[in-house]
Amino acid sequence: MATRTKTVDHKHPREPKTKKFRGRIPRIEVKRAESFRSDNPEGKRKLLNLWRSVTHTPLFNYQMLWFLIIALAVIGLMMQFSASVILELSAGTNPYWGVARPLLIMAVGFAAMVFISRLPADIFEKIALPVIFPLAIAAQLAVFTSLGRGQGGNRNWVYIPGINQVLQPSEFLKVAFILLLVTVFATGRCRIDSLGDLCKWVGLPFIIIVATVMAGHDMGTLLIFVSILLCVLLIAGISLRWLGIGIGLLSLAAVGAVLSSASRRARVLSFLHPSQANPTGSGLQPLRAKWGLGTGGLTGVGPGASRQKWNYLPEAHTDFIYAILGEEFGLFGTLLVLVIFGLLAWVLCRLIINATHQTTRLCAAGTLGWLVVQALMNIMVVIGFLPVVGVPLPLVSSGGSTALATLIQMGVLLSYLRAEPGVAAAVAHRPKYLRTSRAVRLEKRDGK
Repeated sequence: MATRTKTVDHKHPREPKTKKFRGRIPRIEVKRAESFRSDNPEGKRKLLNLWRSVTHTPLFNYQMLWFLIIALAVIGLMMQFSASVILELSAGTNPYWGVARPLLIMAVGFAAMVFISRLPADIFEKIALPVIFPLAIAAQLAVFTSLGRGQGGNRNWVYIPGINQVLQPSEFLKVAFILLLVTVFATGRCRIDSLGDLCKWVGLPFIIIVATVMAGHDMGTLLIFVSILLCVLLIAGISLRWLGIGIGLLSLAAVGAVLSSASRRARVLSFLHPSQANPTGSGLQPLRAKWGLGTGGLTGVGPGASRQKWNYLPEAHTDFIYAILGEEFGLFGTLLVLVIFGLLAWVLCRLIINATHQTTRLCAAGTLGWLVVQALMNIMVVIGFLPVVGVPLPLVSSGGSTALATLIQMGVLLSYLRAEPGVAAAVAHRPKYLRTSRAVRLEKRDGK
């Protein structure tokens, strides 16, 4: 009897069936507690409450401006000590003058800032048009007299007899221009929607500034005036259509100014084609600046140990002091200066948005267009993002006129800020160790 045999395929054995695991991740429902709702101020986080309680006080912007100004001044003094001593040694003069001169300028500038910040804010509206702006224009015209001095192809300095020093009137003209814009818009003399008023109160003074500054071949300074004008007009509420037309016309004028000057053309061409730039001519400063920044690395070679400041990098103490900062203090030092200017821009934007008075908002806008834009231009030139335009780094670069004008402008802004609701009273009721001795004596006399 034949039996059937079951054949087994050894090539493909059947795998035993396994039971599939089907599991579910349990859903965790997070119920939003009543105390954490955004509309419940009692349940907000403590850190957020602390931040808002600090930043929403009337004194916050006032104190932040003081802190940032002092921080920039301290950094500027250190860098000027480092770079100016080499300049004095090269000139054969007393090297200690490179230390004493910046200290004296800063002392005079802070004294002027404190004095101006204590003045009533309405006094600027009374004297801006009849006194300050005409005097600033007259000082700018003095550069074309026998007292005028030139440097690097620009003629924008005036020799002061008796003290053997030079002054750059265009720096103080920036202060006068901001005060003029604040006055004409805040007092209603110039209506922002009237083309005739704009041409009379803004256009004509700006044309005078353009003529006097460009006659000295200083296009970098003129760019700062343009930035001031655009920022103030934007905050004053000018139509974006007219603003765009103005920017287009100014851009065409800038292109024409570049093409009309051989030195400006060389700077722009060396920026567009750095590999073809003359390393001993127009490409010298950008190249040496990058070498300085690269040598510094993360932490720098140490305070005072820069090599580029030994007459390898032209204008190391003024327009290219940021490269010396990067060489001596590295990336951390350059980032610190960037953070300070970023905080300054943040405080000025807070004033533009939250200030009660139009004068404060316009003055903050003009200051933003001056100091912050000029700082960005200087830094971008040093790192190679812009062609060389010849503007210093505010309060950091060496230069008495720049430091004095900057501190005067900050004094004007602080005066407007003190006129804001609650600021003057908050300043008067600061802790005793933060008040002036005069304020403490007055409180004792009144028996408070």
